[in-house]
Amino acid sequence: MVTRVGLVGGGAMDAGIAEMVARAGNPVLTLERDKASGAAAIVRLENSLPRAERAGKLSREATDSARSLVSTTLVIDDFADRELVIEARPAIEEIKLDLSGDWTTSSPTQQLWRPTHRPSR
Repeated sequence: MVTRVGLVGGGAMDAGIAEMVARAGNPVLTLERDKASGAAAIVRLENSLPRAERAGKLSREATDSARSLVSTTLVIDDFADRELVIEARPAIEEIKLDLSGDWTTSSPTQQLWRPTHRPSR
């Protein structure tokens, strides 16, 4: 069973994933490009969890617990202990290349685009 999760980025999609993983009781570490992005990722979570609490989906204790399980880093090496890493960044080649190197040969999404006449769609 996976218990330690890493997320590349803390944007809207990643924040939702981080919240669900933390609500399940698992620690989540998000990799950010700078401190401001890391702070924004935490703010997204801090805005979302209370909404779930007000809607009766979480208790105060569950909200506090989930919040305590999410942290950010600027160093990819901090993912060394992660059992699962989720990369949900936009499908923009330059961004993917920055993280993975040879994105064009390893991305199933890119492979799907190749036969189309409109790869940007």
